[in-house]
Amino acid sequence: MTDFDFYSCLCKKSCISQTAISSALSFFDESTVSFLWDLFVKDLKMSQKAKIPYFQGGFYPHEFYSEIYSVAKSKNLPCEELFLYVYICFAKKSSELYKNIDLSEKIFFDTYRRIGEYAKEYAHSHGGNGIYDYHFCANHVVACVVRLGVFEYSYGKFNGKKAVFLHVPDGACLERQKRLLSYTLAQKLLGNYPIVAESWLLYPEHKNMLPPNSRILQFAHDFKLVSQEESFDYSELFHIFGRNADYSTPDSLPQETSLQKAYVSRIKAHLPIGSARAVLLSLY
Repeated sequence: MTDFDFYSCLCKKSCISQTAISSALSFFDESTVSFLWDLFVKDLKMSQKAKIPYFQGGFYPHEFYSEIYSVAKSKNLPCEELFLYVYICFAKKSSELYKNIDLSEKIFFDTYRRIGEYAKEYAHSHGGNGIYDYHFCANHVVACVVRLGVFEYSYGKFNGKKAVFLHVPDGACLERQKRLLSYTLAQKLLGNYPIVAESWLLYPEHKNMLPPNSRILQFAHDFKLVSQEESFDYSELFHIFGRNADYSTPDSLPQETSLQKAYVSRIKAHLPIGSARAVLLSLY
């Protein structure tokens, strides 16, 4: 695949804008990209073949991060912009890494879509190039987190044993057949380990907040609850209201969906919000 074909696919399949791709490729030259890539993967523990790395509290290449922060400061640019550019420039090297551990081209482009989604969200909020949650997205670049169907997955430990952790991208379709397909793809690729999810979508109070036909409730019914957490930190509701929401004036929040309306009522009543950890039940 030529460079033109590769970046055309990155734009089309991973939802990364052509403007961001052009800006990234003009910002870093090849020697700088190679230098940064070496820093990036320096501490990554993975074998040469067929081994997806564990997700252990995230992948944090500190020397690489320090270098990007330094460049951002020297260029007077937001580090969110620089991280987007460097992850775009890493894409070809990342695709080779995926290939070397027997992951398909489709899985690579699907996984890189998280970077495109965060960049789109950032552009909507700030009107420029950048990326949210760039620490988390480092895992997508090195295949610590991979997208299979509508969900993302990673290896981790649950009760001291190997397990597969499920991550739900914002806006993921929770329709039953797509959920089942994703679970099946995960078991086929990653093995028959327990599938564990930690998400606000699993918060048990949703059964008292949402209509019975809610797909959020249907998704939660796929799992057996293990534990839950609650807090009054409403900023965690950015998945529902966006990152710039003002929770001090609940009536100003969008109320276009039953979910938004339910959470506005909850905030007005000064009730906590929460998340839960749960294990996938057998669905077959």
